[in-house]
Amino acid sequence: MNSQSVFDAAYDAHAPRVYAYFTLCLGADAAADLTQQTFMQLWAHLRREPPPDNLRAWVFRIAVNVKNDWLRRKQRTPALVSLDDRQRAAPDDELVTALAVRTAFARLSAAQRDVLLLKQMGLTSDEIGRAIHLSASAVRSRMAAAKKQFRRELEDCGVTMDEDDG
Repeated sequence: MNSQSVFDAAYDAHAPRVYAYFTLCLGADAAADLTQQTFMQLWAHLRREPPPDNLRAWVFRIAVNVKNDWLRRKQRTPALVSLDDRQRAAPDDELVTALAVRTAFARLSAAQRDVLLLKQMGLTSDEIGRAIHLSASAVRSRMAAAKKQFRRELEDCGVTMDEDDG
């Protein structure tokens, strides 16, 4: 059997389930693109090497890898919401504020986000310091800078905080 016929058979047999897998994991918006990526990788492999013994398992291994790669890329590039998007949807004030907070938080450095998240989870400065290999005083300094930067980012998004809120 040539690579084209193996690919066609694999696509016919497995594409609907691969699409369903992506839909369940990530939603319908991403499912079609990721299904296409999965089968593009399958095609590239079949052009270079013979098909593996268990083609179905191999197709789903590719799908899992594609999903994990997609999640890593998405994690590295936080979604920023533009003012135009928020106005078009005409959400209530609470939703606008929530989107602004997410956007402002995404604009912080990873180190700033870590300190704020660990503090929000109830850790003391000493505990945070042990977790990220800093002294407690360095954590408090980094915390103050992160709060200040977060406040600035929120203001850029149109949300103001009282000094007591930090």
